[in-house]
Amino acid sequence: MLRCEFIECAKALKSYWNWENELYRHQIDISGTPAGKMADFLVDLIEYQGDSTGDWSYDPVVGFNWVTTWCSAPFIEISFARKGQWIYLNDAGALYDFVEEMRGLDWPEKVENRRWLDE
Repeated sequence: MLRCEFIECAKALKSYWNWENELYRHQIDISGTPAGKMADFLVDLIEYQGDSTGDWSYDPVVGFNWVTTWCSAPFIEISFARKGQWIYLNDAGALYDFVEEMRGLDWPEKVENRRWLDE
């Protein structure tokens, strides 16, 4: 998947999950509906970025998936905790770049690139 395609998919997922979460706050659960299944399919599609395991954005250091974490967070949430550091991801392009960089570094314990740190 190209970076530009990833960005469009991640933005769509974020909008969808914010909508789903708002409905859930009103006791309406649509996670098992066709719309929810389509969102799950889109997550799976994003996660197969040439990685046969389907864990393209899984961070083994902290034990979570960055796509799921970023896309399911409220729109205003752009800082995420990672091993005592705050990672700043203000848009889907930053999410893509962060995951690509961390994968290239084999998910280091500490993030050194100041671009990602929210200080």
